[in-house]
Amino acid sequence: MKVEITKDGTTVGQKRAAIKGMTDVRMNELGRDQEYIFCAIDEIDTENWGRKGQSLADLRKYSQQWPSSD
Repeated sequence: MKVEITKDGTTVGQKRAAIKGMTDVRMNELGRDQEYIFCAIDEIDTENWGRKGQSLADLRKYSQQWPSSD
């Protein structure tokens, strides 16, 4: 299985926990043999990830400039 995340803010420990958790779900919920479960975490730069017609880097930069409306 492949998971895509942004490059910033994820520690090695968090990635290890995610791989273990995804493996556990496939084993426990789907009855798969862990020998044949492969996990790949693809880290994408925030300049290369878009949402709402803008890069995630720009969206984050803009959201830090203005106070939230909460």
